[in-house]
Amino acid sequence: MSNRRFIVFFLVGIAFLSAVLAFLSWRARAVASEATRNTLCTFPPEAVEGVEVVRDGTNVTRLVRNEMGAWSLVEPYAAPADAASVARLVDALTLRPFVDLRTAAELAELGEDFADFGLAEGVRTVVALRARGGATRVFFGARSASGKDVYARVDGLYNVFTLPVEVLEAIPADADGFRVRALVAWTREQIAGLDLHAPEAPFIRLVRNASGWRLAAPVEAPADEAVVASLVEGLVGARIAGFVMPSATQRGTASGERSVLSRSALAPYGLSVEAGLAVNVKPEFGVSEQVVFGASAGTNLVYALVQNGTAVVTLEAAVADLFRKGDAAFRDTRVFPFGADEQVRSVSISAGPLVYVLTRGANGAWRLEAPVVAPADPVAAAALVNVILRIRRNDVPDRIPPEEAVRVSVATSRGVHPDVTVARELFKTCGPFANLRAKTLLELDAKSVRRLSLKPSEGTGASVVLDPERGTWSLAEGSAPMTVNVEAVRKLLAALTRVEAASVETLTASPDDLRRCGLDAPALVIALDFEGADAVRRNLMLGARAPDGGRYATVGGADAVFVLDRATAAALMVSITE
Repeated sequence: MSNRRFIVFFLVGIAFLSAVLAFLSWRARAVASEATRNTLCTFPPEAVEGVEVVRDGTNVTRLVRNEMGAWSLVEPYAAPADAASVARLVDALTLRPFVDLRTAAELAELGEDFADFGLAEGVRTVVALRARGGATRVFFGARSASGKDVYARVDGLYNVFTLPVEVLEAIPADADGFRVRALVAWTREQIAGLDLHAPEAPFIRLVRNASGWRLAAPVEAPADEAVVASLVEGLVGARIAGFVMPSATQRGTASGERSVLSRSALAPYGLSVEAGLAVNVKPEFGVSEQVVFGASAGTNLVYALVQNGTAVVTLEAAVADLFRKGDAAFRDTRVFPFGADEQVRSVSISAGPLVYVLTRGANGAWRLEAPVVAPADPVAAAALVNVILRIRRNDVPDRIPPEEAVRVSVATSRGVHPDVTVARELFKTCGPFANLRAKTLLELDAKSVRRLSLKPSEGTGASVVLDPERGTWSLAEGSAPMTVNVEAVRKLLAALTRVEAASVETLTASPDDLRRCGLDAPALVIALDFEGADAVRRNLMLGARAPDGGRYATVGGADAVFVLDRATAAALMVSITE
């Protein structure tokens, strides 16, 4: 019997000893873990499935994440949550390292406790993160003396953590701070249709297809792309100014399910079916969303019913004003109603005695075909086409003085469209039509130049030639005895590599134009000879000063007269000898 008792006591002792050893081992691991951790939470942010924020013991905000990764508010009311706002809080607790750590042993040694750090009973802010595999509850206490840090503790740990104050500031003041502020959840490219229901007004339907926007009701007609684009941009860019119902002050249901607000609840905000302006936004894929604009909510604000009837908010009144238009405002009244300028193959502008014709090649580059044949300035050509495509029927007057008239013709891949005559004023942003010509006077490879001659109207000119073998420049035979300024030659050739004019004075220069611009007796002629027996000499002529301080210029064999700016003219009018 005594042996039996001994064995029992022995086994109990072994079990007790094992339990003590297990506890000590666990405690050692916990201490080691606490010593090595540098964040409050030991799990990654992507593992977090729920967030709970409690302020002042009663103000509870609870959020959950579904299988698709979307966050939702479930308490104090149900509403979609802004993923960025939630992520900012979760990242702060899971990724932001703490600044300092006071262990339980250190607190005991210093005679401190949680109360010294504002972490005793009645803590104002508590955040709990629930994740796969665990949960962490964080209590936030007082701020440090500097105000740059905040003290915190974790439930179950007898430590005091010092955190950057930004972690505390990542916690919204209430549930409203977690809510989605965007009016709609889609990008402009994702929106494929808009339905407008206004009191005592025809139903309007706008649809987007491969060729652009169209008016489908009350009539079938092309839609004004610019007007519809402003609607879409207004929707996509709109932000909720404030939350009315449910909100942190006027709460809805805490069941976790959003409920449609009743007619009686909406009536004070002018959001009844009879009074409100309803807009159904249809994405390319997915479920439509309705926005109803109601009564004024004060200066520059209106009430709106959003999130398919589950929330009342305030918005800028300008967003609602975009939709307070009749169907006529959405119709495309352009004379040339093309979906994009890529459809345009050529344009013709008749202004006075000249006809300007632009054509576009297969590579998309524009070319001037009349009154001269030359490359077109791509910026000027695009600006002109843009103005033409914006001409509307009310821009075409019944009568117009001949000196102010501009006749426009457009050819597309579908054929030539009827001419219209409009006022020159419409093209004021394009500048003179002469600027349709490319403004490159000269473009060359400086390495191919073998002879460079400068012939000023006053003073002594000079000609220098290149020794191909030595790569050195010397005075041409018959030149006056001077010294070649090699650095000046190098800089001049660099400037001649590409000479760009500021503007085009005239496309077809008459003798009177040449005299007026001082090009009948140029102030400077720069002659360039190139390697190769069939190479053609190029002559760049600089004339009189232009009104802006630059100089008129032309290239031998060209019809156009250009205007160089001051810097370009100064870089060309130099001496290459000493």
